[in-house]
Amino acid sequence: MKPRPALALLVLALACTRAVPGATSAAEPPPRPARPAARPATRPIEPAAQTTLAPAPLPAPVPDGPFALGINEAVAVPGRLASTMSLSQQAVELAEDAKVAASVGARFVRGHTGNYPRVSQFDLATSGDALGAGDAWVAAVQGAGLEPLLMVSPWPGNDTGKYTQSYLPADMAAYSAYVTRVVERYDGD
Repeated sequence: MKPRPALALLVLALACTRAVPGATSAAEPPPRPARPAARPATRPIEPAAQTTLAPAPLPAPVPDGPFALGINEAVAVPGRLASTMSLSQQAVELAEDAKVAASVGARFVRGHTGNYPRVSQFDLATSGDALGAGDAWVAAVQGAGLEPLLMVSPWPGNDTGKYTQSYLPADMAAYSAYVTRVVERYDGD
């Protein structure tokens, strides 16, 4: 099971307070500084005018549509772990992440071709199991009742310069075939 960020931050905070001499623990907050003496007003305060105001309208409720709240990359397996885990182990982690995202009210989740699932054109050309990870990701997201948003790109991640000196694929026909393949696989029909 991968560590959760909140737990990691708590552990880090506790470690820091123990490592710094004179630091207080989370249970013992530092004393509050004394409040400065109140300054006298420079002009007298006028009484509020007596008027009858209509009550302010309530804010509109949050729409109950499929795109009310989304979380970027909430469902993922870190690359350093994905390379050591079987696809079935990854599926378990993805399902857990998807449940947590849904529990906080998310309606959709965006995957990232540079992180997880790695389904860029480059990854599909160099890895035999790229679509397997994509399938596991989509199944986990949809299994939690979330809408998946999947990036479709020629190169993994946001650092195009690692793979090419151009923002356009050299072979647009091959890129078009890749986009068609991925969209047809995950378009829901």
